[in-house]
Amino acid sequence: MYANGPNRTTSRIRRPSPLWIWREPDGITTEWTAIPDETLLREKARQAIRAEKLPSRRPDRMWGGSGLGDRCVICGETITRDQMELEIQFARDGAASDVDTFHVHVWCFAAWELERRQDEAPPHS
Repeated sequence: MYANGPNRTTSRIRRPSPLWIWREPDGITTEWTAIPDETLLREKARQAIRAEKLPSRRPDRMWGGSGLGDRCVICGETITRDQMELEIQFARDGAASDVDTFHVHVWCFAAWELERRQDEAPPHS
């Protein structure tokens, strides 16, 4: 959404994507995560599905919380402590004790979910 950050009159310090740091004139520092490009994330999600890095079906279990430093299976970037992470699990062959676990950014999960659902949708007649 913000290719170069929001339109602000404050000084900007660029850190490695996706974190932006703003220093207000009164010295207050504000941080937030920039939203990645949706088109790029959806392409990476399609690639993950095609390469069978992730199944194209709904997860059997899912948890969320602060990142723990794992790599996102979709974008390949580290999920840092200041980012939200989803841990998704898929049972193998219906066995509850045998699962595949994946860590993804919330926004990467959203892109994967959109692509996954497109594969499920029946073709329009």
